[in-house]
Amino acid sequence: MKQTAARRRRDVDRHPSRTFGAPHAERVRPLVFFPELAERLGRIEGAFVLSINDRPEIRDLFGAFRIEEVRLNYSVSKSGATAARELIIANREVRVGLI
Repeated sequence: MKQTAARRRRDVDRHPSRTFGAPHAERVRPLVFFPELAERLGRIEGAFVLSINDRPEIRDLFGAFRIEEVRLNYSVSKSGATAARELIIANREVRVGLI
């Protein structure tokens, strides 16, 4: 049975040490920590830039900030480059595509 993102969040909230079949990125950094991160970033007086995998849950949690999507290739794998999307999240204007 495929779990919905909302159900996975509820399960992680109740049991933060378990992964509940979540994708790799969520096992490494469980979603339970991101609401607190978003809240803390909203309070800082300085500028911040956060680069993170493009996931619907991340877009929802950080929707109050500026979000730019960047398409790239992960090339660390032995099997070759893999197309991916990252989000650049900031509280100021961010210039993407400079490289």
